[in-house]
Amino acid sequence: MSISIGYFFDSSESLSGVASNLHLWLGCDLSPYEGNPEDLYSRFLGMELSLHKNDLLDDDFVDNEPNFSKYDYCLSIRTPLPDLDFRPLQLTTMLSIVYALHRRLQITGMLVFDFQKLLARYETRINEQQQCLLFDSVSNQWVRFPEHFASVAALIPRGVIEGAWEISIDQYLHEQGEEVRPI
Repeated sequence: MSISIGYFFDSSESLSGVASNLHLWLGCDLSPYEGNPEDLYSRFLGMELSLHKNDLLDDDFVDNEPNFSKYDYCLSIRTPLPDLDFRPLQLTTMLSIVYALHRRLQITGMLVFDFQKLLARYETRINEQQQCLLFDSVSNQWVRFPEHFASVAALIPRGVIEGAWEISIDQYLHEQGEEVRPI
């Protein structure tokens, strides 16, 4: 079972322009996945990072649910089952990307767990000191670390991303009710 954390955002840049900016500020080299120039992919810190135009539609929009259709792009980081040991890094990595994109490109957007659960909705706000800072309207708090990490992590089902590397894949599958047979 793979786990994805998606960041949905807008940009006036084309897909290749967004990919160039990600290369500049993150150091990742997104390339067409299986030759598709509309689906860009890279291995990033041992995980799968992908960028594509957003084509997801909304269910009936409610404040605490994702509103996908509002955003042009989706950047997602995925850990498939063989990379289970990287899951403890997944949220930290994506939150670092969100912060870097805001600081360098003034990008804000929406963070979603497994394309179903809204984790954060970011916007730029001016604080009392007239500083332009990142604000999360889901937690109703300024984005400050490590507090922001803790508030977002609390929204992800317990045990999904932390400590999963401490057990074998066979044990994990067995605990999930999957039958494990030797090859």
